[in-house]
Amino acid sequence: MNAANFLSSVLAAVLVLGAGSALAQMPTDHSKMDHTKAAPAQDSMAQGEVKKIDLQAQSLVLKHGDIKSINMPAMTMSFKVANSAFLTKVKVGDKVRFAADMPNGVLTVTAIELAK
Repeated sequence: MNAANFLSSVLAAVLVLGAGSALAQMPTDHSKMDHTKAAPAQDSMAQGEVKKIDLQAQSLVLKHGDIKSINMPAMTMSFKVANSAFLTKVKVGDKVRFAADMPNGVLTVTAIELAK
């Protein structure tokens, strides 16, 4: 094997290994994840109060504190829900802890529980 062939083989191996490493580091497509099964870490949950429940739109209006996971300051706004069962777990006026994400750019509650 001459030097040119050897360098070509080494370069090909580096490219293959580099591509595999890059693929392993690619972010997961969160839109295909089942957010109803995995509980978020307690410290990643935000505090809020339920202001409105919209069954038809599958959404909640929450007055909330900072949501660190998505870098959002405190405010009152509407969130879609990842699981329609979330809408029956709470009622207007409830204090809640919740996790939020933005799958496909849609602000979504991915977990919710009554605050203790």
